[in-house]
Amino acid sequence: LQLIEVVRRQVACILRSLDVDDFQRIGKHSEDGPITLQTLLQRITDHIPHHVRFIEEKRQALT
Repeated sequence: LQLIEVVRRQVACILRSLDVDDFQRIGKHSEDGPITLQTLLQRITDHIPHHVRFIEEKRQALT
């Protein structure tokens, strides 16, 4: 979990350095094709609860 926190802090630092227009730049997703940075970040953010539930389930299984 510490590694995840460090990586997220580094990514947050990079994102804070971007201009508003940078979030509308388009890249190519390997499965979905063209996608803006804003859309990609929203998908990642929306997916976080899935990981939280997974971790909680694993922790409960260990207790």
